[in-house]
Amino acid sequence: AHFYRSRQRAFKAIANNKRPQYDEDLQITVFTRSKTRLLINTNALIVRLEREFRLPVKRVGLEGMSIGQIIQELSKSVVAVGLHGSLLVMAGFMPPGGILVEGFPYAVPAGDYQPYREMCHIIGHQYGAWTSPHPNLPHTVGHPDRGKFEGGLKHLPDEERRAILEARWIKPHRCCYDAAWLYRIFQDTAVDTDAI
Repeated sequence: AHFYRSRQRAFKAIANNKRPQYDEDLQITVFTRSKTRLLINTNALIVRLEREFRLPVKRVGLEGMSIGQIIQELSKSVVAVGLHGSLLVMAGFMPPGGILVEGFPYAVPAGDYQPYREMCHIIGHQYGAWTSPHPNLPHTVGHPDRGKFEGGLKHLPDEERRAILEARWIKPHRCCYDAAWLYRIFQDTAVDTDAI
């Protein structure tokens, strides 16, 4: 009961933009990837989160960790932050009242992709979304030369490729083989640490 109350106080303080006092071993989790869809400024985000909340920040990802290890880390997390992707479903293992912050690459409107927001609503977590407003380096790195299922565009006619590169938002589409969607969702993204 003491551990549960400590977590609830921490959740409430964070939700109200206050610096909480912690009685237990709580942390923040950042979802990371090592090959595609990178969070470019992971280190800067971790430093900022540690400074703001005075909590340790743990990186979790499928590269080098088992699902059990990821669940164990999330079970101690008051906040989880990551770019849109299937690993965010693991935020369901945070304690009740956890906070999930989901980042979206440039041109991917957060309001169109809401499975994790709905998950948070159902299980009682708080949810926030952020979409990159920056189309170019150093904030956004696209990969048009990759294969088509990793966001590549080289298989498309020049006109279609140019239209995707110039678009400011992804048009509504059917999941999940749309070339514009794949190109944008596979971008590497630097998040705004102030906004997060």
